[in-house]
Amino acid sequence: MNLPLHRDLTRCLAHPPGHYELGRAAQKEFCLLRDSCARHRTITLDAGLGPYAVTTRACNPYDFDMHIEVEE
Repeated sequence: MNLPLHRDLTRCLAHPPGHYELGRAAQKEFCLLRDSCARHRTITLDAGLGPYAVTTRACNPYDFDMHIEVEE
């Protein structure tokens, strides 16, 4: 998908599961697909253009069902 994403699509911070709930006790591994994910990469293009829905982690750590591949 081309960037930036449509404003109806949720953005993803690609944080480790439990990042905010567990604090320092949370896993340290960010999403492995964040560099190729349109949900994550579009955030840098969205600055000041919101409002947008943002989540700490869109995909389940073992199932990348919400992943949207970036078209290069």
